[in-house]
Formats: sequence, C-alpha cells, structure tokens
Amino acid sequence: MIKKIRFYIIVAITYFRVSYYYKLHFAGMILQNVLTFTVLFLFFKWSGGIKGMTSKDLITYYLLLTAFFNHLIPTVDISFFNSLRRGKLDSIMTLPVSLNGYFVSMHFELLLFKLLIHAVIFILIALFVDIRFPSIKGGLMFLVATSISFIFYFIYRVFFTQFAYFVERADALSFWSYYLFMFLSGGLLPLQLFPDTFRKILYFTPFPYLIDYPLGIWLDRYSLNMHYLMIAIFYILIMTALVRIISIKGIKRYAAYGG
Repeated sequence: MIKKIRFYIIVAITYFRVSYYYKLHFAGMILQNVLTFTVLFLFFKWSGGIKGMTSKDLITYYLLLTAFFNHLIPTVDISFFNSLRRGKLDSIMTLPVSLNGYFVSMHFELLLFKLLIHAVIFILIALFVDIRFPSIKGGLMFLVATSISFIFYFIYRVFFTQFAYFVERADALSFWSYYLFMFLSGGLLPLQLFPDTFRKILYFTPFPYLIDYPLGIWLDRYSLNMHYLMIAIFYILIMTALVRIISIKGIKRYAAYGG
C-alpha cells in the first residue's frame, strides 16, 4: 500500500510539472476549500456562536469537515458502475480476491492519498487560526470514531455502486445518496444545530457516525461510550450482511447476462 501511495505522489508531481490543466485543477481544488473555509470563518467570527456552539467550535468543525470529512460522504463510483454495466470486470472477477475487496483496496489507497494532501492544508491553516484541539484521551477516541467512519464510508460506497447490477443509470442514485448523507450525517450543518428531538432520533440511525459523531468527540461534545458504539456496530453488521447478499445476487445476474 505504501508503494502505491508513493506511486500516486510521483504521478501527481509529474503531472503537476508537465500539465497545465492538472496545475489548474489542483490549484482550483485547494482554492475552493480555502475560500469555502474563509467565508465560513468570517461568518462564524461575526456571528459569535449558534445554539451552544461557540465560534471556535464552529470554525474547528468546518475546518475538519472541509479538510477531511467531506471526502467520506459516500456515493456511487460512476466509473466502476459503468464498467460493471458494460461487462468490463471479467478480468477482475477472475482474480483470487472478491470484487468488493478489490473495490475497497483501490479506493482506500486513493482516499488516503487525498487525506495526506489535505492534512498539509489543515496544518497550514491551523497555524494561523485559533481552533480547538482535543485532549490526548479525546484524540484517541476521535481516531477510533474516525475508523468507524471509514468503515461506514466503504460499506455504503460499495452498497450504492452495486446497484449497477439492477439499474441502468447512476445519475439519480448518485445525486440522492450524496445529498442525503451530506445532510443527515452533519456534512452540511452540525447536528447540534438541528432540533433536539430530531437530532436524538438521528443518532439511532447510521448517518451521524459518518461525520457528526467523530467531530463531536473532537469538540468534546460526545464521548466514546458503549451506547453509541453498539448502534454503530449494529449498522455495520447489518449493512455488511446486506452488501454480501446483494453482491452474490448481483454477480449471478451479471454472469447470467454473459458478463
């Protein structure tokens, strides 16, 4: 995996040196994140705080969201979806690994590369902006909660992409899956700003454990207690079993059509 990450870095540096469009895309990506955070930073500094969250809490939340957790909102992998629909996965299916395992390994390396790039941006901004940092105990709990978030990300990304076995187009599914998770997981607004009853109900669903829960631990609003862990583990087990069932039925359907 380390070799492949080094490969991604070398390829990125090479493209950055020789391709004008790659430079433009890379600069645009960084500029978009920086400008988004700057607007939010100025707004929250001006507003002073909202519903129990101080401006420092809000700035920290959105800096972590912009730098890292925006990448963990699951949706359909369009290229993989289209390859599956066109019967171009035969060479992968003959490998001594499961299709889902191949999918996860491929995306894990790319996701880690993106997070490493944005970690540099996060550190540079954190040097000049007053943000909240967790205690050592809180940091360890944050890492555990973030690991759960990673698991949910891959499970749901595989889940949505496997609809290629049953539907012809991914446009609507990709749109609705992305915005549903973005809104209900805290990718748009911290769930702390939602009505209390609605927020408590949401915490019995898998959505908050993707973004709001780990960020809440960083901000010392939540702890890694057994109640939340059991809910998260329950949904991980349910979704893993469901993905497995869909995968078996989908591969049979794929083979039946001559894929």
